[in-house]
Parts: sequence; structure tokens; C-alpha cells
Amino acid sequence: MTELDTLDTPTLTKKENLPTGLFRKPRSPFLYMRYTLHGRQVRESTGCTTIKDAVKVYNAKQDEIAAARIGKTTIIGPVEKSVIVSELTARYLKACELRNVRSMKAIRSNVKAVDAALGSRKAASITDETITNWKLEQVKAGTANSTINHRLQSLKQSLEPFYRKVLRMEMPEIEKLPEHNTRETFYSDEQAEGLIAALPEDLQDFVRWSWYTGWRKGEISSLAWDNVDRKAGELRLSWRKSKSGRGRTIKLVGPLAEIIERRWQARSIKSEDGITYTSPLVFHRGVKKSGQVIPVQDFDKAFRTACEAVGIEYGRKTGHTAHCFRRTGIRSMRKAGVPESVIMSISGHQTASVFKRYDITDSEDTGYAILAVDAKRKAQAPEPSNVLKFKLAASK
Repeated sequence: MTELDTLDTPTLTKKENLPTGLFRKPRSPFLYMRYTLHGRQVRESTGCTTIKDAVKVYNAKQDEIAAARIGKTTIIGPVEKSVIVSELTARYLKACELRNVRSMKAIRSNVKAVDAALGSRKAASITDETITNWKLEQVKAGTANSTINHRLQSLKQSLEPFYRKVLRMEMPEIEKLPEHNTRETFYSDEQAEGLIAALPEDLQDFVRWSWYTGWRKGEISSLAWDNVDRKAGELRLSWRKSKSGRGRTIKLVGPLAEIIERRWQARSIKSEDGITYTSPLVFHRGVKKSGQVIPVQDFDKAFRTACEAVGIEYGRKTGHTAHCFRRTGIRSMRKAGVPESVIMSISGHQTASVFKRYDITDSEDTGYAILAVDAKRKAQAPEPSNVLKFKLAASK
């Protein structure tokens, strides 16, 4: 090792009489430059071996920094350039977990797809073309537009803090694809009754509740006795359990009161060991050997079997699923003349635009509306006309 190899940067810079801002590293043929970027000192190779060329690179960098200060350009430092997409998606997942986001399963699935396609890419190198090409690959692979859009949303939320806070520049434009997948399937009263009767007993009241209220499955399965005031005849769904983040109160009358009373009788569960447990949940599917109450979770297999038993096509795209009871409940309330605002307060819809996707009508509905209007018109006395008749001019 030579004497020069052991010298630190300041001494070496002074001994070689290098211009301010330039220095050498031991055993490197290239000259390096130091500059301040976003309040942090950056050391970066000029890629040059001669002082003359290195000075040009350094001066160009200083001009670029000056232009960045007045917003004419944006500089990306070597540290920022090294950040890859998978690092940002990992941060995004952690942030979602800290916020206790309810749809973590779906988010993890979306992030997995993002990492598989773009995870090893440098985040700062992602362009509009990169995103467009990825969208095309997914479309050609037969991925549904809604799925692609969910993945794009995860990518956007992963990149956005990095571009806004670190790079301080606009991120690539992430446009979503059009979605034409609004489902319009619902059940007639006859179908609903037949289907519920064909389900296992521990699922019947669960689905019936969805039919009457239009609640989501996750909201129904999380409903606890702590939320129910049997004496006052009402229940309150906590905002923590609601997808919209808003709590709501419902009066327990008619069929809802009957369901609650049946579930109150079923709250005591006797295990195989002969031990009796009390369920904290309104809807449950028994108890494990450990004594843990089993909540109602995915029951697609049981629902498919019930659909086949009553001759209803099962399927997420063209057939029927348990979620169709949400649309059916909303449609039934609408046909009964319940105001839209009241229906939304029961079903938990936050915006009218999303609500209208569930407000399904068919030809029978429109026919009923025409006949109802016609009957009302015939029953009323004719309204006086507000058209004034002009007197005919006297003939000359």
C-alpha cells in the first residue's frame, strides 16, 4: 500500500491541489465531487479521470442545482436513484398494517403482483411507458380491468410518498382502465326464501340479515352482542367494523327483531366435551375444541351447494353469490318506497354514486311505476288548466 492510499480525502485534495468540490478515493481512477442536495451532502463520481473533464461535470451539476432551487428542474441523487419499487411497496404494506386497514388480504395480493412485475425496477426510473406496458401485459394475460386497477392503486400509493417527499417531483401518471363490471344480479322473493332454506342452519339468519339490511358480509360477521341493546330494541354497528368508517344505528323491528331473538337463544354453545360457551358474536358457526367461537367467514362452498339445490346459477361474473343479497336488500327497500338517504343509512353506502350501482331495476319495476302513476292520475280530480283562452277578434 502506498502512502497516498492511506491519506484521507481532505489531505489528498490539498496535496493534489484539486479544485474545490472535487476529491479522489483511494484506489479509484475517477475523480469524485461533493455537493449539497436537499440539505444533505452528496458524494458522487464524476466518471472522469482528468481534472479538466471532472470540473466540467462538477460545474454542470452546480448549474443543475441552481436551476432546481428556482423550480426549473429536479435533481435525483445517487441514494434516491438506488431505491427499488419493492422497498416502497414494503413501506406501503407496513403503513396499511399500522392503520389497521380492513382489506389487507386484497392489498397483499395486489402488492405481490406489483413486485412480480416491477419490484426490482428503480423507483425513479418508472415512466408512463413502463406503466402502460405493464397494463398491456395484464390485459393480454386476461386479467380483469378491476383487478388491474386495484394493482395500479397499490403501485400509486407506494410511489406517491417517495416522489412527493424524497424526489420532490411529479410521479408518472397512473390512469386506471374503464370498468364495465357492474353486477346486476339479484334474487326474487321466491328465490331468496328457497335459497336461504337450502343453506345450513347456522348460515340462514346470517344471509337473511343481509337480505333485509343490505349489509356487507364482513359487517354482519363482526356484529357482537355489545352492539345490541335488546331492551331499547336497537343496535349500533361500530365505525371500526364498518367499511365506510362510519357507525350506524338500526331499529330492531319486525324480521330483524325476530332474527336477534333467535340468535340470542343460540348464543349458548355446547362443545363436544359438554362445556357450554357463550358467544360474544351475534352470528357464529359453533365453537372449536379450544373453546374459541367460530365466526362466519367465507362460505362459498355451502352457498354453491344451496344454489345448485334450488336451481340458481352460481358464479361471480354471470351467476349469483351471497353478495347479491346486498343488491336484493337495497332493491327491495327502494321498491317499498324507502327514501334513498334512509336506505344508505341502513346499508352503509357513503356516496350516492356507489349506491346507484346497487340500485338495480328491471322491466317489472318500470311497469309497476307506470301503472302506479296512471292509477294515481285517474284517482285524482283533473287539475285546472293555467292556459288562458283569447277572445276571438270581432269580425269587421
